[in-house]
Amino acid sequence: MYPSLSKGGAPLREARDPFWHVFTFLGTRYLYDVESGALHRVDDVLSEIVDLFGVYPLASIVGSMRGRYDAELVVSAHRDLETMLEQGLLTPIPRDAGVADSESLVGAPDTESTTPRARSNDRPLKAVCLHAAHACNLACSYCFVADAWRRRQGGSQPPFGDAALMPPEVGKAAVDLMIRESGAVKQLEVDFFGGEPLLNFDSVVQIADYALEAAARANKSVHFSLTTNAVGITPEIVEYMDRMHFSVILSIDGRPETHDRWRRFPDGTSSHARVAAGISEYLERTGVRDYYVRGTYTRANLDFAKDVAYLLGLGIDRISMEPVVGSPESEYGIGTHDLPAVRREYELLVTEYRSARRAGRPFEFFHFNLGALTGQCHERRLMGCGAGNQYLAVTPSGDLYPCHQFVGDTGLRLGDVWSGVTRLDVADRFRGVGVLEKPRCRRCWARYLCSGGCHAAAYKASGRIDGVDEVACGITKMRLEAALAAYAETSRME
Repeated sequence: MYPSLSKGGAPLREARDPFWHVFTFLGTRYLYDVESGALHRVDDVLSEIVDLFGVYPLASIVGSMRGRYDAELVVSAHRDLETMLEQGLLTPIPRDAGVADSESLVGAPDTESTTPRARSNDRPLKAVCLHAAHACNLACSYCFVADAWRRRQGGSQPPFGDAALMPPEVGKAAVDLMIRESGAVKQLEVDFFGGEPLLNFDSVVQIADYALEAAARANKSVHFSLTTNAVGITPEIVEYMDRMHFSVILSIDGRPETHDRWRRFPDGTSSHARVAAGISEYLERTGVRDYYVRGTYTRANLDFAKDVAYLLGLGIDRISMEPVVGSPESEYGIGTHDLPAVRREYELLVTEYRSARRAGRPFEFFHFNLGALTGQCHERRLMGCGAGNQYLAVTPSGDLYPCHQFVGDTGLRLGDVWSGVTRLDVADRFRGVGVLEKPRCRRCWARYLCSGGCHAAAYKASGRIDGVDEVACGITKMRLEAALAAYAETSRME
C-alpha cells in the first residue's frame, strides 16, 4: 500500500469525500462527484490516486505505488483525472478541502415562546399527514408507536391505549390550515396514516372530497396518499382510491415466516394470508399503478433479499424494503455489527435488479430510484423532508407535530389545526436543521442524496434532531452506493 499520507493532520479521504467519493460495489470501482452528481466507472489505479491527486507531485504518487503498478499506468491515470477536470466531468476540489466545524444552529428550548410573532412564510406548508385512526387491527411488535409509548410510559401498555378515530371536521380544519399557510405553493399533499386509516375510511372519503374542492377554490391542486396494512381492502375502497388517484403504500414484510414473526393480529394469530389477499385484491382491481409494497427488515431477516424475491413471485413489481425503526438493544433492532450482512443483501438486490431487467421483467425498487433523488429541487436536497415547517402530522384530536414519528412527544407539539403553529420556537428548531447545519452531514459524500437523513431517527438515537443515528447513517450510505451501482448498470444496458 502507498504510505499513509495526510494533509494538515487530517486523513485525505475524509477531506476528499465531501467532493469526490470513491467506492467499490460488486467488484466495480466508481468515482462519484458529489457537487455535480456525475458518476464514473474507474479502474483500480485511478481510484487509488484520487486521494493524492492535486496534493502531492506526480513523482511522489508514482513512487508511493512502485511495486504495485507500472509507472506508466499511474501517469496515465493521473492524466485521465486532469482531462476529466478540463472537460468539466469532475468538480474541482477547493485548495482547502476541509469543511470547518461550527457550533450547531439548532437550539433546544422546551418552553412556549413568549414573544408573539407570525409564523414565517419562507417555508410554506405543503403537506399534512392525517392520522385518520389511532387504532389498528394488527399488533405489530416493532410498531414505532408501541416503542414510543413504552419509552414515554416506562411500561408495556398497548400502543393505542388512547385509540381514537379522526372526525371529518378535524381533517377538514387541517386542510384549511394547509391551504391558508401554503403561500404561493400550488401543489399540495394529504397523506392518510395511522394506525390503520382504513378503520376510518368514511372520514378519509369526506376529508379527501373536501380537500379536492377546497384546493380548487384556492386555485391549487391536491394529491392524496394512504398507507395501509391491506387487511381492510375492499373493491369499493380500491375504486374510490383509483378515482381520486391515490398513491398507496401497502405493508407486508415478505415471506410468511418473516411477516408473522412481528406482524400478527391482536389475538396472536397469523396475519400473512389476510394481508397478502388484500394486496392481491388491490393489484387486481387498481387501474392506477402508483403504489409501493413496503416491507421491513429486522435483525431476524437480515437475508431480506429473499423477502424481495418472494414479493416478486407474488406478482408485485414495485417494492420498498426499509430497516426497522427501533433501538439496536431491542430484539428486532439492527446494530452496527449487522451492517456487513445488510450490505451483502443490497449486493444481492442489485444483482437481481440487473438480471430482471436483462430478462425483460424489470421491477422498481424504491431505494434504487435515483431519479427521485437527483431530480429533487435545490431546497429539498439541502433541507430534507421539511418536517415541522412544510410538513405537519395531525392527530385525531387535531394536535400538530413535526412528523408522525414525533406524535405524542408533548415537548414537540406545535399547536393545533384551529390555531395553527403556536410553538414557533419548535418550528424554528426544525427550520434550522438543514444538511449543511449538521456537523457530521456537511462533511459526508451522501449529503445531497439523503439530505441529512431522518430527524426522528437522529432524535431517538442522539437526543438531538441535528444528531446522527449511526446505524441509519451506515445503512443509508451503503444503500446509496447500491443505488448508484444499479443506475450505472441499467444505464449501460439502456
